[in-house]
Amino acid sequence: MDRKEFAVAYSEKEAEQAVREVSLRIKSIFPKETHLLIIFFTPQYNPAIITKTIDFILSPKKIIGIQSPFLIFEEKILSKGIIACCINKKNLEVKEFFLRNKKLGETELFLNSSLRELKKKGFYFLSFMSDQVHPLHYLNNIRLSLGRALDFLGIGYMKKYSSYSSQIINNYLNNGLLNLAIRGLDIQLLKLEGYLPLGKPFRINKIIRSKNIIMEINNEPAINIYRHYLEEKFDTFMKNRLFSFYPIGIKNSHSINVVTIIDCLEDGSLVYLGEIKKETYGYIMFFDPTLLLSNIKTKLAAVDSEMGGIALVINSLARKKMLKDTSEKEIKTIKSSLGDNFKVIGLYAGYSLFSNKKIGDIDIETNNLLIATCQ
Repeated sequence: MDRKEFAVAYSEKEAEQAVREVSLRIKSIFPKETHLLIIFFTPQYNPAIITKTIDFILSPKKIIGIQSPFLIFEEKILSKGIIACCINKKNLEVKEFFLRNKKLGETELFLNSSLRELKKKGFYFLSFMSDQVHPLHYLNNIRLSLGRALDFLGIGYMKKYSSYSSQIINNYLNNGLLNLAIRGLDIQLLKLEGYLPLGKPFRINKIIRSKNIIMEINNEPAINIYRHYLEEKFDTFMKNRLFSFYPIGIKNSHSINVVTIIDCLEDGSLVYLGEIKKETYGYIMFFDPTLLLSNIKTKLAAVDSEMGGIALVINSLARKKMLKDTSEKEIKTIKSSLGDNFKVIGLYAGYSLFSNKKIGDIDIETNNLLIATCQ
């Protein structure tokens, strides 16, 4: 992507000062016109002030804003700040649709009416889900309305981080479901992992899919699988609820999908987020930082860094908690692997949905990292 087709800026200043700073930076690069403006902001910022200031300085044709507890800009992880990304690429088409939280029961109808026809026309679909959207219900609605084979990336959250609205759609503030259909950008998706299976596979015998509960593993209460592998560390593990450090990997014919365990119930059942089928095999997964950094360099070596563009990083809140200080090294490795021609922006999410070309379906992830290169 030509540098004249995009611009990025960030600020960690207070409220209106931060919005003004990023707006003036964008205006210095695109003084005449702002086509699509994407804003990422942390919970400290009031989106009403963001839209008012941006509209006064830039008057963008379209503005999309997403709130996240942590942002990514180049080599930095921001716990407070605003990021602006302007795309003024020729022939770029963007269509935006949103559903307020009070009407989320109409999601399937909303998808059918807003996105179904666009699937046939080569659009890439992006979804941004607030804490009001149930991820598995939404995933089922996507499959029913749009099918399993489409170009799709979605991110969402399982809790609310601010009293402010979490989404901006032009002049509207929303806390529901926001969908974008984009055509005219070459978007390629990469998944970065770093997990290794621990020990032998086990069999998941009994689940309640409607409630996201694993009841039995190897014909025993599900929690016993952690007791077996962690041994003397089990009591500390349970006391501190360290499930995000040891997710479950679900084995399929092509790969191992990582599923997050959220909590343990009194009867030993495990509450999870992800997709699991009854009578399937899984592993306790362990994160290997060395494997992670090697995986980043290998995966990004295939990207055309000379052409450059924007690298949108969708990282995991569970992953950040697990990596601690290594999370910064992860972002720095991504930036150094892509080089100066790529501008790296991103945010941390509770979960992500994305097209898995290998299996011809849409996956849900909570622990891995996604990079969407846009050129």
